[in-house]
Amino acid sequence: MGKCSLASFFIARADTKAAFAVDNYPLCHSALLDSGSTIDIFNEISRFTHFRRATPGDFLWAGESKVPIQGYGDVDVEVEDPRGPRLLRLTDAAYCENFACNLISYKHLKRQGVWWDESPGQRSCLRAADRRILAFVQEEHGQFVLEHIPYDVSRRAFFARRNKFSSITKRHPQTATAELWHLRLGHPGPRTLEHLVNCSRGVRIKGITTTGCDDCGTAKLKRQIRRSHENAATRRAPGSRLPRSRA
Repeated sequence: MGKCSLASFFIARADTKAAFAVDNYPLCHSALLDSGSTIDIFNEISRFTHFRRATPGDFLWAGESKVPIQGYGDVDVEVEDPRGPRLLRLTDAAYCENFACNLISYKHLKRQGVWWDESPGQRSCLRAADRRILAFVQEEHGQFVLEHIPYDVSRRAFFARRNKFSSITKRHPQTATAELWHLRLGHPGPRTLEHLVNCSRGVRIKGITTTGCDDCGTAKLKRQIRRSHENAATRRAPGSRLPRSRA
């Protein structure tokens, strides 16, 4: 028996070839909306970000054949909404080398509150729970397609898309207090922290930029008086002698 980390159709057979092969299939680079799949499947590793290798023994069923899963990661799919093209990020998608096409699981989207609207008289689309259109669904070669990519597109296009900077793929701003940024940067002054916010991208400071750092105060001392403290246990013992000075 195999592992069931993501779906119930995983089994363990290492010597089985893929059920489908990319052999001049016109939709091999496209992303199809599939109502039967329980996991997103992509056949090109250059499309993945945050990729991690699969546990040995992860497989999926495709018809009567067993397809090994090489890894998992995030994939950005370019879809179209009423405002134009946008990127839709899919998390924990499976990488199956030489699979015939890319599949986007409708069951996976449905669990996130997305539903498929095929009302007569309008374009087929995916909608959010508030009826907002997330992506239009087009029909290509008898299949429902969310992202149509021609067959002759090279792998370089996927690398360019994966490394493309957008509002989705960029890193979120790092928000922290002035004390934390003061420690991160090696105890700079308040003007340096103010300059950091104004001249850096993705940096935010909560509150004022001034900090009260004990280490900085100690480092700026010109003279420090050393006082030897008596042992607390000896000082508080009964019958102990106390020094006395005459005026």
